[in-house]
Amino acid sequence: MSVRIDELFENLPLVLGVTDLTRILGKDRATVYRWLKKGEIPGVLVDTTWVIYRDEVRDYLLSRHNQAGGAPHASPSGDGQPEAESPSA
Repeated sequence: MSVRIDELFENLPLVLGVTDLTRILGKDRATVYRWLKKGEIPGVLVDTTWVIYRDEVRDYLLSRHNQAGGAPHASPSGDGQPEAESPSA
C-alpha cells in the first residue's frame, strides 16, 4: 500500500494547497476545509491560509489504511476492549 501512496505524492510540492487535496482525495473544497478545521487531516492555519505538508498527509493516510472511521466501539462492560461480535445463527 505504501508504494501506491508514495507514487501518488511523489510529484507534488512539499507544501500542498486545498486544491491539491481536493484532487488527491476526490472530495470537494467544503469537505476538505471541514476536515482541516476538525483536525481530521493534518494542516496548520496561518492567518487565513492553510499550510498542508505533503509528507504529513501521506503519513496520515498510511496510518489510517484499512481503518473504519474512528475507534472500535467499547464493550458494555466498560473495560475498554472492543465489543465481540455475536456468532451467526
